Amino acid sequence: MRCAWRDWGSQFRLLTPQPNLASPKLLALTKAAIQPIVSALRGWYERQPKHVQDNFVALKIGEEVDISGNYYFYPGGNDVCREHPTNSSLDPRYGRNNSKGLYGGLAPMGYNLLRTLGLRDVGGPPTRAELTQGIQHYFGYVAGAVAEAWPLVNEKELLFGHAGLVGDPLLLKWESPMVAPLVPTYSFYSGPGQPGLGTALAAYDPGHRRFAAGEFFCFGCQNNASKWTSAFDGLLFSAYGHLRYASIYNLGPFARLPGAVEALHTVLHRK
Repeated sequence: MRCAWRDWGSQFRLLTPQPNLASPKLLALTKAAIQPIVSALRGWYERQPKHVQDNFVALKIGEEVDISGNYYFYPGGNDVCREHPTNSSLDPRYGRNNSKGLYGGLAPMGYNLLRTLGLRDVGGPPTRAELTQGIQHYFGYVAGAVAEAWPLVNEKELLFGHAGLVGDPLLLKWESPMVAPLVPTYSFYSGPGQPGLGTALAAYDPGHRRFAAGEFFCFGCQNNASKWTSAFDGLLFSAYGHLRYASIYNLGPFARLPGAVEALHTVLHRK
């Protein structure tokens, strides 16, 4: 694959294909890039008074880490990118269809991941269980690199891993970011999750069932305070686990919706 596509509200072309998340070179480069940043953050934290330290709630690694979600590939995609290297206006536009399964009806991905991990090098497209295992391997490595630079994040349970493209029964498993000591983190744009999240949390973290919303927004709520209140209630008081934090994506559009702001005040000031 020479390129890929992504859809964050609208489609755009990526100049690089889906990375092999098990590649030793990729992992080494990731460690080399992330450890100086973590060390700088550690230095800042250690200089702060306790009341400031107490407001530091999470160090999140990853931004919707997945395979075939934030990098998807059209059949014949190499020809499209080769023939029109700087003009994406002629690119296919139909994108993923999640009802068609793990790859959204597009080209399967993850073969190199399986080969690198020694899982297999023959057979059909990678399964959701295999891709979930590969993502867990990535999270485990990066979490270890972070903890090596700042052990306190493990001791205080401040390390979170943000996975993408999860969902039952067709997409990646909810277990994708469940690698000790990470608090599993997800994007919530279509409701508060599924029962499979609760089942996975009960097995992974039976005493607390902790999770986080690395991204959250209610596009269907528009400016309706009642709908926003229901959306907040579903997330903050989840039936599946205990929410550690939620990050509204994005604050600008949210702040321009008086009904959304009113709903947040209602939920936070409820007795």
